[in-house]
Amino acid sequence: MPKYFAGIEGGATHSSAALIDENGQIVSQLQNQPPTNHWLLGLEKCGDQILEIVDSLKEEAGLAKDVPLAGLGLCLSGCEQRETNNELRDIIKSKTSLIEVVKVESDTVGPILTTSDYGGIVLISGTGSNCLLINPDKSEARCGGWSYLIGDEGSAWWIAHKAVLYCIKERDNYKKAPFSIDYVWESVKEHFGIDDNAGMLPHCYQSFDKPFYAKLTLKLAEGADHGDQLCRLIFRKAGEALAKHILAINSKISSELIARPLGVPIVCIGSVWKSWKHLKEGFTHTLGIIGEEGDVSRKPLLQRFSLVRLNVQSAIGAAFLASPPSVPRDYSKNFNVIYSFGVTSSDNE
Repeated sequence: MPKYFAGIEGGATHSSAALIDENGQIVSQLQNQPPTNHWLLGLEKCGDQILEIVDSLKEEAGLAKDVPLAGLGLCLSGCEQRETNNELRDIIKSKTSLIEVVKVESDTVGPILTTSDYGGIVLISGTGSNCLLINPDKSEARCGGWSYLIGDEGSAWWIAHKAVLYCIKERDNYKKAPFSIDYVWESVKEHFGIDDNAGMLPHCYQSFDKPFYAKLTLKLAEGADHGDQLCRLIFRKAGEALAKHILAINSKISSELIARPLGVPIVCIGSVWKSWKHLKEGFTHTLGIIGEEGDVSRKPLLQRFSLVRLNVQSAIGAAFLASPPSVPRDYSKNFNVIYSFGVTSSDNE
């Protein structure tokens, strides 16, 4: 009987899922599945939600619901603590006898497992932000992932909040923005359906909705594309903030990882990375890289690295998490390089 391995990559707003077989072939994939953050749902409901997604994966693949899984890998937001991860694992195991192995990790792990078997860095900039380093020896270092109240620097939420602050502070005559707020303020009014500063109060209290708030960033990206200086400044600052995550873990990056063909692979996850051209100046400058690749006026703080974007769901990496090394993996098909520094074409031959 064929063996199947499922993976779920989940967040606070939605999840994706993938089912692979023992030959490493993708059997089915799902997007826009229900959220799977146990801090929002509670562990019991989260477990139920996960099993419903597993059933949907089987249905999508044309498999019966009673077909067993050899493994289930979960890479979920909020799963930063081993104790609660184990508790979620045990809850799922108690609810079904159809899954042999359940492994639970943070949502930062899946993207790395999708790109290599030797480690790397994942830098998430979606609604929130987070960063994880995994070295070839499996040692780890983290920065971020602490929610919008005490973190999320460089994320869509952070960008949207910066934009609102520039407008509110200038309109209060508290501090003038460095560039015209006209486009940004019109975008804020349209997005939130408000007419004045006071209209923001419900969105900061009883009607606060972090994903909705963060979606203002879509309008800001359009403004940056069309040359609005304040939008471009905010994205440059976001690039700086994201690079600071890398600096925070830089001393923990192993020389073996730096020496890999791509240098240190930095997997860029989240919709904010679609605006890389606006993040680039702040990101590279913060890492000590001035101007175009190779044009360096001071020693770069990270000598060799490549920014990569997945062209498959990171749920594939979650499925790899729960499968043995004997399951084939062709990582080269799973990503594209969007920027490299200190890496030549001969390194990849």
